[in-house]
Amino acid sequence: MRSCLRLSLVRLLLWFIAGIILYRLAALVSVFPLIPPLVLLVSLLGLLCLVFYRDLAYSCRWIPGVLIALYYLLCGYLLTFADNPRNHPLHLVHRKEAVDMCIGTVAEPPRPGKKSIRFTLSLISVREEDTFTRAGGKVIVYGKKGEYFPDLALGDTLMIRARLIPVSGPMNPGQFDYSKYLARNGIYHQTYLSEDNFKIVGQYKKWTVKRMAFMVHRRLAAILDESGMEDRERATARALLLGDKSQIDDETYQAYSSSGTIHILCVSGLHVGVIFMILDFLLGFLSGSKPAKWARYLVIIVLIWFYAFLTGLSPSVLRATVMFSILIAGRAFSRSTNIYNTLASSALLLLSSDTGMLFDTGFQLSYLAVIGIVSLEPWIRELLVPKGWLLARIWGLMAVSLAAQLMTLPLTIFLFHQFPNYFLFANVLVVPLSGFIIYAGILLFATQPVQFLWKIVCWTFGIMVKGMNETVAFIQRLPYSTLTQLPLDAIGMVLLYIIILAVIYLLVYRVKSAIYVLLAALIFVSGYRLYLSQQMLRQKQLAVYSIPGASAVGLICERRGVFMLDSVFFKDPSRIDMQLEGHWIKNRIRRPQLVSFSEPVSDRAPFIREHTNHNLSLFQLEDVSIMLIDSKIHLKKVQGNQVMVNYVLLRNNAPVSLKELTQVIDTECIIADMSSPRWRVNAWKREADALGVCFYDTSEKGAFIKRWK
Repeated sequence: MRSCLRLSLVRLLLWFIAGIILYRLAALVSVFPLIPPLVLLVSLLGLLCLVFYRDLAYSCRWIPGVLIALYYLLCGYLLTFADNPRNHPLHLVHRKEAVDMCIGTVAEPPRPGKKSIRFTLSLISVREEDTFTRAGGKVIVYGKKGEYFPDLALGDTLMIRARLIPVSGPMNPGQFDYSKYLARNGIYHQTYLSEDNFKIVGQYKKWTVKRMAFMVHRRLAAILDESGMEDRERATARALLLGDKSQIDDETYQAYSSSGTIHILCVSGLHVGVIFMILDFLLGFLSGSKPAKWARYLVIIVLIWFYAFLTGLSPSVLRATVMFSILIAGRAFSRSTNIYNTLASSALLLLSSDTGMLFDTGFQLSYLAVIGIVSLEPWIRELLVPKGWLLARIWGLMAVSLAAQLMTLPLTIFLFHQFPNYFLFANVLVVPLSGFIIYAGILLFATQPVQFLWKIVCWTFGIMVKGMNETVAFIQRLPYSTLTQLPLDAIGMVLLYIIILAVIYLLVYRVKSAIYVLLAALIFVSGYRLYLSQQMLRQKQLAVYSIPGASAVGLICERRGVFMLDSVFFKDPSRIDMQLEGHWIKNRIRRPQLVSFSEPVSDRAPFIREHTNHNLSLFQLEDVSIMLIDSKIHLKKVQGNQVMVNYVLLRNNAPVSLKELTQVIDTECIIADMSSPRWRVNAWKREADALGVCFYDTSEKGAFIKRWK
């Protein structure tokens, strides 16, 4: 029995995570509602019986372990059931009728962006006919930045007269699924504020810990706004010190991402670790007697929680703060804590409070990075022993960066499809500089009452932040700074992790049996790559994308692709990355060829582009063709026999009648993208219904994808 009680916290965490995943895969509670609670009760009663039954036979020693594993498995399962807002009977998702008026409280502080402000509303009630009824759930609210937008605080109550719209999924293949991201946070609806459709009906005056953290966070943000720094430096400082990345421009964000230093802008374990090291150094004199040590550790725990409080108690900071608190508590009790058990206990505590955190990208990357550091950094550091204090420090930073990057590599490629080639060089320069900036930021906040000293600190702080931004931008501009469009799916990510872990066990821990796992994984990788190559060599696709206010058409053959785009994409390449690149990566397109609709282009076999009379443009891939008709076309001028094409795309508000079009063009389906106004598309749709013609609206159904072999 004692051996059972010494069961590793890592094992308990794995069983708990298995329960969370089991619910996501098969929600048996809705089918057999009494089975999981009954099994949980039986396992708990079995454990209680074993506590009082000490003389357990040796052959039955496995029973306590099975019961404990089953207990944690079902705890994870049932807590996930309880955390799922869809299982609450009053939740908004259960209402079939549309909601156009609601009352709720501000659950998440407003985040100002470039053109809009966003916050989360926790519903209290919704209007049904002439009365308000109780309702649950969260709604994400958007409002245009301007004078009419109120200065909202946590807990304020709003009445909104606007329709609550379900959050739609991605309209194009491979595009980021924002609806799934919001669903993991219990948000399924959204709405938009205008100047006359909302009213503040109550201001929350009670002081909770979260509200106090929000008010302090807002005051610190105001101090940064008053510092006189330039916009880019101020936005970077807000991200670095307060975890608010909403004001960072795309260019700066891309520079940090491409250089492998994006973690600097996320207040997380790095920042809490810096605060911990400062406090541990400053309080080093309290290391003599046992009461002095207790006082030292208690002060450190209180102050790192105070730092988490100042940053608004964001989830990333809470993760790191819980982790460090458990580690410090182990030191206080003079216990030699196992770092893996420490990590497992903090993860178990966080997941018990919110099981959805398991699927949060920040949670996954944070724990993988720490696991990589504690398991690989000592081995990597011993590979090279440089002479001199400075070289040893630089190599230490490189060892930490290598360990963290190696363990997070498969997940980052799977999520972001890119790899920063100069991450070692960048982290050696930027991480120490960011540490000094954090120190200077704390000094900036502390000296604010003394204006003369504060202005000097602000000037120095601004130079440091600008220097860090320029350093990151310089690294991004270096040749081949980033490998982009790296295709890696979920199966490939798992196989890559198996290979990395097998190599670690073979080289670091000298486990010879790992070579068999490594060989098996390499065989699977070879077979899987061969299968994907065969699939790619046979693929042929026609894609008409669904993009607001623009047109984009793609022709894909094997691993080549020609994409016809509006001029807006060439003026703003970020729209390509956000809306189209995911589809290219998913289909493993090598160097996609981007072509403007108005640009005369020579044929690229097997792609054919023809210009017929009256500006009719015809694109063809083997025996599948699509004709583009835009605002310049006048069908009455087209004479001769009917033109036979597979598909017709109406774009750019083409002034055509479908009745006239079908007399001139024989086609399988007529497609309308989002470059035409809504009233025009609705008119085409009504006309198509009357004529019995196939009509596809990309604004409602998403991108039109035609596949054939």
